[in-house]
Amino acid sequence: LGWNDDQRNYVEIGRILEDNGASLVAMHARTKQQKYNYDADWDAIAELKQAVNIPVLGNGDVRTPADVDRMIAYTGCDGVMVGRGAIGNPWVFGRQDRADLQFSDIAAAMRIHLGEMLAYYGHPHGLVLFRKHVKRYFLGIAAKKIISAMVQTKDSAEFFRLLDEAETAVPAHDTTRDLICLHEGEWELKVPGNAVF
Repeated sequence: LGWNDDQRNYVEIGRILEDNGASLVAMHARTKQQKYNYDADWDAIAELKQAVNIPVLGNGDVRTPADVDRMIAYTGCDGVMVGRGAIGNPWVFGRQDRADLQFSDIAAAMRIHLGEMLAYYGHPHGLVLFRKHVKRYFLGIAAKKIISAMVQTKDSAEFFRLLDEAETAVPAHDTTRDLICLHEGEWELKVPGNAVF
């Protein structure tokens, strides 16, 4: 949008880009100063879309397929970029709602993701870098104990063992939406026999 609320220049920049041959413009709907601390300004995306004759891609506050549809309907933009909303949620690109997935889907993605990071960065660096993704994969599934163990381990074999343990504790047919329950005043992973991870 611009540097701050007093220096919003996205329409001017969009027109400059168009005048200089840009095929499209993508806009993150926050100012530099806002970073990620405020709601994205979808009205600004709509304004830019009306101001230029090239495709506009919108970005900001998109985490689900429904968010993609809402942004397009609200702003008239031609497409949507997903950034942080895809961390721990690669299914958004396939227009799958993470809440409808089974935990086995999440565990499978985590295994592939960590495997690729280990192949690229090696051990233990790949595991250390992967830690920041663990909480995002478990988003909405408060499994404090297992998450804590996963982010503290220095051994990838132990990480995979912990993931296997979590996966076998969860009923195969439950969706992510089903895995939340209130346990002793905290949100915890619901598993058979009231075990808590």
